Amino acid sequence: MELLVVLYSENMLEKVYKNYQLHQAKHNLGFMQLEDFRKMFEAQQELILEQIEAEIDGDSSY
Repeated sequence: MELLVVLYSENMLEKVYKNYQLHQAKHNLGFMQLEDFRKMFEAQQELILEQIEAEIDGDSSY
């Protein structure tokens, strides 16, 4: 298993979190705390990077 490091600024995380909060509020849904959102955000970023790497390597299983 490869080590993947996802780098992002706190400012970027806060912008995405704000967008998430607005979406949840618009649909009258609850929302997770920032630290829980951070874990989800990092997992999503890792999946995106894995997808990009797979496409570069010609892996069509994604």
